[in-house]
This record gives sequence, structure tokens and C-alpha cells, in this order.
Amino acid sequence: MRRPPRNRAELRAEIARRNPIRRVPQPPEEQIRSTWRQAAVPRIERMLARAVAQDAGGWHVAAASTDVVAGRSTVRTILGREIALWRGADGSALAGPGACPHMGALLENCHTDDGDVLCRWHGLRLPSEWPGEWLTYPAHDDGVLFWVRLPTDGEMPSAAPVLPARAPLDEALVTVYTREARCETSDVIANRLDPWHGAWFHPYAFSHLVVDEDASDDDCLVTDVTFRLNHTYGVPVRAAFTCADSRTITMTIIDGEGVGSTVETHATCVQPASVEQPARSVIHEATIAHSERPGFRAARAFAPLIRPLVLRTQGQLWVDDLEYAERRYELRSGFARDGSRDGGRRRGGVGDMSLPASGDPYQYLLLMGGCLLITLPLELVLRARVYSRPRRLLAALLPVVVLFSVWDIVGIVRDHWTYSPRFTSGWDVPLTPMPIEELVFFVVIPICGLLTYGAVGFCLRLLAAWRSSGSARSALARVDSEGRAGEGRHVAADGSSARGDHRPSREV
Repeated sequence: MRRPPRNRAELRAEIARRNPIRRVPQPPEEQIRSTWRQAAVPRIERMLARAVAQDAGGWHVAAASTDVVAGRSTVRTILGREIALWRGADGSALAGPGACPHMGALLENCHTDDGDVLCRWHGLRLPSEWPGEWLTYPAHDDGVLFWVRLPTDGEMPSAAPVLPARAPLDEALVTVYTREARCETSDVIANRLDPWHGAWFHPYAFSHLVVDEDASDDDCLVTDVTFRLNHTYGVPVRAAFTCADSRTITMTIIDGEGVGSTVETHATCVQPASVEQPARSVIHEATIAHSERPGFRAARAFAPLIRPLVLRTQGQLWVDDLEYAERRYELRSGFARDGSRDGGRRRGGVGDMSLPASGDPYQYLLLMGGCLLITLPLELVLRARVYSRPRRLLAALLPVVVLFSVWDIVGIVRDHWTYSPRFTSGWDVPLTPMPIEELVFFVVIPICGLLTYGAVGFCLRLLAAWRSSGSARSALARVDSEGRAGEGRHVAADGSSARGDHRPSREV
């Protein structure tokens, strides 16, 4: 049992031991050392060649385990084949051809019973009522991923897939991110075998990334890296990248917070390349987070809320990493990312290839600052009296900001919308996934609306006073005096003033 800290220094040391978060300011881009010399193309290609030479035993990741539910079948495409996936009566993993042998019906979302799939067209039970011809495939469920073994060129069938070392699943927080890519499986692995791009291509997620050359070789890359929480704080860790087979690469935390946590990136060929069509692959990235801290065990109770945040982070990273992998395939094959023959011409952007490859991460914040600057004369010249009454301003803003912030956070967590890391600063509102730009928007735009409303009211009152007095100067003095009197008057609940003045208020 640890004794309590005796002095302030011991207290700070104890807090640092218990808290994995460190103050590691994000360095500006001009101070980050270039890594292109370390990311030598021959070196990456050599590591890739060793990785893809490993025999995967014909096993391919078909889906996340949670995607295949009891009582219903689902269909995936692997190596150009439609594969039906379902579960037996005992929950075991089963797989077979994705088409019914009777009339070719797709066996998607079919009812299953006692190990059979019941075709939705005519109720044919497969494989029981079509023995010997409709042959099933070996399948395996490791608790995170659903695997299928198919005849694969150059691979000897094995009894089970080769699995990376994992933390106990009943003590871990598990998420699986899935995304399709227009490239070959080797391009996905090559992306992960280039950790040197992390601090440059993903500055919102990583910084202070250094590959330990003494501890690394062609089969294992060891890196020291800080996972960014914001521009000031991060979590430093030491990680190792290894390949379990030709289509899998695993990052394992070997020192720092979350020792034993893994991120497994599995690439599965959906459609091999042909003369007319590019290759297509699907990425299944399993994050298996683990920590010995009591706080992590408590956090697992909120796993349904945490998983969408993890998936959102993975999605942000793969926006950039797919550009890397698909660009690599494009240059090698001549297929553009939209599937057309392009001859390897240089293109930029993500998704829409006509977009520029880079954005201004502070453009939106500057726009919001411009809105405040442009509307400032409404307060100074047209007497909007918004900033001069801070309590009323706070009372008007608070419900709006709270309501819309909650709505925005729910939308982010449920993956209804995302924000491009190229056009946001990377700063999130503390303890939430909401970008700071959203909070600024919810504050700035109502302020601009209040300023406009107040300025229009002042102009209308001034116009009415001018018409009644015939003098602009006296009209301005009258409106100003009414405004000052209105600010000092206490208004009763029934709308009359406490001084007994029952004239309706002219303040807008």
C-alpha cells in the first residue's frame, strides 16, 4: 500500500503517475523536422515485400463479429465472390456461397434455423436440402472479427487465422471501423508501414513521432508518439507495428498509457483488378483498448457512448490514409480514384478530386471574428446596447448555446455528420467531440442577430422621434434619454414600471 504524499513535490509526482495526460504543446509546422529521408521508398517496399510474403492460410476478414447476428444471414463480397455469413444454433460462425443454387436469389437477410439458411424466394434450406453441391466454407469468429477461408492463390489452407496478441476482450473496449477503398490490400499495408507520415499528414491526431531505429527492423517498427487531445495536451506512448499475415498489420502499445492495447488493420480484397475495373478492398480496423487504471474499468460502463467517438476518430484518420493508399494504387495502375483510366495524372483532394489538396484550418474562426468586427458599429454607432448589458446578453445566449451544443454533440456521436480536419483547427470543446468552431458559431451568430435587432429598433425609434420633433438632434437626444431611462427602470411582472408609470415601454 502506498503511503500518502508528504509534500507538494511528491503530490505532483503522484498526480503525474496517475494521470496519463501530459502538457505537450503541438509544435508549429515550420518547427517539425521533415521525415522524407527516413521514409525511404526502398525501405518501405522491402518491409512490404516481407509482409505480403507471409501466408495468411486463405483466411479473410469478412465482417465485424457484431455484423453477423443470430437468426439472420448477411452477404459480403470477397475475391469477387458473394459469400453468405450466418450463425449456427450454438452461435458458431458459418459461411457459404451468397447465391441460392435453385434460382440464384441473393441470400441476404434470410432467416436461419438450426444451422440452415432459408432462401427468401422459396424457403430452400441450405445446405440441408441441397447436400453435396452447395458447399460451405470454413468460418471463424474470434470475438471481434468474422473470418472466412477461401481458396487463395499462393496460400496453403490453415486450420485457423493467425491472430495478433490481444488484451482480454472482457476487460477491453472494442470497436471495429469498416471502409471500402479503391486499391489493393498491399496499399493499405504500405500506408501503415510508413509511420513517418503521421505527424505531417495527421497533425490533429499525432505529434512528436520518432521511429526508434535501434529497436526497429524490417519485421517490426517501434515508434514513440504523442496522441493529441488538443493543441496543448497529449498522451505519449511507445508503439510497435508488426504484420501477422499478408493482409494484417497491428499497432501494439508497448509502453505508456494502455500497454497491451492494439489497433489491428485488416485489408480484404473485394474485387481483384481487371482490364476495365480497378481493384477494390475493404478495411476492417479493430481497436482493442485496455488499461489497468480503475478509471478505465469504470469508463467501460459507458462503452455505447465512447465507441462512436472512437469510430469518429478512426474515420477522420482514414479520410487521409485512403488518399495515401488510393494515390499509391493510382500511380501504379493508372486507375483514377473515381475508377476511370487516368494514366497516373496528378490529382488532389479527398472524395471530390477537383477540390484542392489543402485547406485553411483557421478560415472559419477568422470568418467568425470578421462577423463580430463587421457588426461592432451597430453597438458603437447605432446604440444596439448588446455588449453594454452583459447579464441580459448571457441570459439570451445560454439556452441557445446549450441547446444547440447538445444537438450537435448527439449528431456527432451518432455519426450523422463529421467535420473535415482540413478546414477546422483541430481544437475540440473539452470533454466533447464538438469542434471549437461550432461553439464559436453558436455564440457569434446570436450576438450578431441581437446587434442587428437592437440597431433596427434604435433606427425605428429615432425615425419616429424625428417625425414628431422635426429635428434630428432633438430626436437623437430623446431616444438616448429614453434608452437610459429604460435601462434604469425596474419592470414589474405585469409590464408596468415599479414607479407607477403605466405607459407601455418603447424599448425594443
